[in-house]
Amino acid sequence: MRSRSFEGQADAARLNRLALLTAGGNLQQAWQYLEQAYSVAPKNPDVRSFRAQILERMGKEKMARVEYVAAHLALPDNPLYRDQLAEFYRRRGQIGLAVQTWARDLNERSADFIRLKALFWSRVTTPASIGKTDPADIYGELAPLVIYLQELPEGQFWDDGLFEKEVAKGQMVLERRQEAYWLRILEALRNKEEEKCYDIILVHPFKRSSWNPDLEKALERVLAYRLEKPQPMDANAFGASGRNTEQRHQLFEQLERIAMREKPDPKLDRLLRSDEAFAAVFMAGGWMEAALQLRGKGAIPEGIPDWYIYGVTQSLRFNRDAKAALAFARSQRPTQEMTLLTGEIQLANKERAASIEMLEPLTKSKSAIGYRAAWLQSLAYLDQKATLKARNALQRQPELFSSTAGKEILARIALAEGEPEKARAIYTSLADRSAEAKAYLAMLAYRQKDWNTCKILTMELIKEFPDRMELQANLAAINKAEKENRQ
Repeated sequence: MRSRSFEGQADAARLNRLALLTAGGNLQQAWQYLEQAYSVAPKNPDVRSFRAQILERMGKEKMARVEYVAAHLALPDNPLYRDQLAEFYRRRGQIGLAVQTWARDLNERSADFIRLKALFWSRVTTPASIGKTDPADIYGELAPLVIYLQELPEGQFWDDGLFEKEVAKGQMVLERRQEAYWLRILEALRNKEEEKCYDIILVHPFKRSSWNPDLEKALERVLAYRLEKPQPMDANAFGASGRNTEQRHQLFEQLERIAMREKPDPKLDRLLRSDEAFAAVFMAGGWMEAALQLRGKGAIPEGIPDWYIYGVTQSLRFNRDAKAALAFARSQRPTQEMTLLTGEIQLANKERAASIEMLEPLTKSKSAIGYRAAWLQSLAYLDQKATLKARNALQRQPELFSSTAGKEILARIALAEGEPEKARAIYTSLADRSAEAKAYLAMLAYRQKDWNTCKILTMELIKEFPDRMELQANLAAINKAEKENRQ
């Protein structure tokens, strides 16, 4: 393969194969082959897909996303490239985007594994609109499982009797499909069958490939705590204190300390013994829909940690609607955090006057909460075209007023007051650190046919946000307009 080549795009397959054979021992050489393949066939999905995988291995996640998206868009009907993109989002914790990718444009030609993933992740994380499909149109080895799941009643995760009746080779499905494992756990918890759930977790075959190891370990620990069984411990627990825990939910850290024989604080103990315990675990793991389905039926008990109440509100906001989130929030103890969140939801729901009133007492606080409250209130006033009040809201927080975020709002105020030159001056002073400023100045340069400045600013934005495909489209439009104006 190294000794001969082909003409034009036909050489991309050879180069891609060389990259595949080289990647295990020499990633740099593999990348060079892929660069050559890209130069002769920039729209080849195999080339873009392999580039994505290497970039992800190198930790260049934004650049990897561009390649995964490009591979999918090159052949949008190919389920493998769609699944690669969705799985990339899932690994990065962007579950909403993953669900959208799996669920988008499902039709009679969609592969069984795409349907299965869309159904599963929609049930446990972010709901998507997935209509029932005629069983005759579902094909593939997983078709019986897909048909079974889409026939389950709303709110039910699993039905052992129906599964045994409808799904051929059921034991093989239980051993190979992690969807079945998680749905059985959720159904056992929904029915308060905690011993059954504990047994499922102890014997399942996915320990080395769990989709959410933190969530799974937390479930095991909470069940052990409630059932008064020995706390599970593993080798990783002994090194937990030296591990980077910035991305882990506080509940996982607290459960780890319990496993190390540390006594939980009263609020945590109350949560773990309440009907909200398993909802809290799934919420901590980012599976919001599962959390909402497992919530207790009554009012949240007194003394439950504030983060759980905040999380329920956010879950209702994103998985139901603003009305449900606000109704829940108003029934809770009015902490500063909940007041801020309520004001933010009201603003997003276009309830500007109510948002301004809700945020008002917080804007005077010399804290991170006061900073954000003043920022949100200034946006609400700006939406009302009350520019003087928007400026006054900023001035309540001197640190905000002098910050990049504050100056961006001052530029918007200037535009709202009919002072474009003032806005331009503000944005120019922010051009080295504000994407909003770069975008505005690029737009002005485009209108003035200053192609060089427009391209420089757009390229800076692309470098900062390589996964935003609209920026690539903007650059193409700039080049096209420049060419047309030169003719």
